[in-house]
Amino acid sequence: MNIVLKPEMFTNNKLSVSYGDREALFTIVDEEFFGRNRLGKINRMVILVRKLSTTGQVLDERQCTTIIGMGDGFAGIKSDNPMLRGKLMNKDNMEECVVELYEDE
Repeated sequence: MNIVLKPEMFTNNKLSVSYGDREALFTIVDEEFFGRNRLGKINRMVILVRKLSTTGQVLDERQCTTIIGMGDGFAGIKSDNPMLRGKLMNKDNMEECVVELYEDE
């Protein structure tokens, strides 16, 4: 299943997408830390994929890669923009990316 994420799809920076026997949970992390620290600003996306039983019980869950141009056993991220390859997907570039949610491991 391929999906292009758009800001209007999120509620409180969260989105849930069900497909087959799985559920993908997308979270936008957009935080700025003030004061004397080295944290600065965090702008990234977190993807958690859960494999569910027929009763809805979580059988397995994995945090997936958010590096554009990479994939793992659960999801992959592609972009036609070569400047984004190797960078982290975030709220600013997610509309230029296609998230592929794999149905088979």
